[in-house]
Amino acid sequence: MQKRKTTRKWREIVRRRQDLKAAQQRKPQFRRRDRRRQAFATMKWRLKTVRDYRARRTTCKEQVAAKQAASRFGVSVPTIRRWEKNYRDNGKRGLLDKVSDKGGRKPILSFELVSFIVLLRTRFGWGAIRIAAELANKGIAQISHQTVHRIFGKYHLPTQTYHPKGKSNGIRSRRYRRRAPNELWHVDFAGPFPIADQKVYLLVVVDDYSRFALASEAIESRETAEVQAILERLFEQYGTPREMLTDNGTTFASVWTTGTHQFDEFCDAHDVIHKLAAPSYPESNGQAEALIKTIKRECLIHLAFSAALLLMLRQTLQQFREDYNFHRRHRSLGYDVPSGSYCTVRLTPTLRAIPQLEAMTLPHSPAPEEAPQMNQEFIHRQTALVPM
Repeated sequence: MQKRKTTRKWREIVRRRQDLKAAQQRKPQFRRRDRRRQAFATMKWRLKTVRDYRARRTTCKEQVAAKQAASRFGVSVPTIRRWEKNYRDNGKRGLLDKVSDKGGRKPILSFELVSFIVLLRTRFGWGAIRIAAELANKGIAQISHQTVHRIFGKYHLPTQTYHPKGKSNGIRSRRYRRRAPNELWHVDFAGPFPIADQKVYLLVVVDDYSRFALASEAIESRETAEVQAILERLFEQYGTPREMLTDNGTTFASVWTTGTHQFDEFCDAHDVIHKLAAPSYPESNGQAEALIKTIKRECLIHLAFSAALLLMLRQTLQQFREDYNFHRRHRSLGYDVPSGSYCTVRLTPTLRAIPQLEAMTLPHSPAPEEAPQMNQEFIHRQTALVPM
């Protein structure tokens, strides 16, 4: 095969690229040499300063000599005297900087900890920031998310980097959140899911301020009356919200411009302001959408819908909601649990509260506490303990 002809300019470009790549590969090998050269250069400069200071002391007073030497070399008088004392006690080695034993070293991670980090990544798909926060909150290890991310690269775990900030045209982005619990509830549907020759829908209700999942119910229809019955039970258990945000589905809104919808009449009867999300813009009901995505990724993916029964699905959703509210930490809440923001209830942190890890023997992870029975009296009693 005939060799492809290239121009002289192109060969020079390729050679420069190869030389630059080789230099980048050799760079770590010469870091220690560069540090030693820098240290010896600093030591020689300080030695020159000390000798000048000693020479001046033979012809004038010590205070005048120290000021003149400090002015010439651009340092303070106490620094000149400290260098001279170190040189007098330890010679040239005393002029070198002392290296701290605490900083500049990579943390030594045990094989069990690294294996556990790989397990959390492969089993749950958690990111580096969340894994580091969970290990710190559970009292297992104090490591940075950069260390966790290096473990991902070392064991070739797939990761995807997202841009930290989208286009904002100079406007600083701010997280949307109400000021107190029960100011706004997000309500939404997911599904249908085929279970035992029938269709099942997932109804979620989440508090905007605390991300507390008030309901994650598996229901057989999207009729307004069935949704009202669930909301009536939630009103009795948690109290009545000030506003509710829903989509424009037929369960909550009418396709006709005239007349009042049944759901609007229900909200008016309980003095609740009903708000509709913007059409074709699901981000306006983002709290409920995010909860549905989390349920699908961490709960429903482990179920076989063709063989699962409705009762089993409801038990699984109830167990997940308990873990979500009382044990699962959220980055948007400063890695607090939703129950801590909703009613100041924080159970003992443990990784065994995760359903997939409850049967495992984990270090420094006690058995999870039972979640308290939530009602209005309990919530008022808990929030009254918080100092104003």
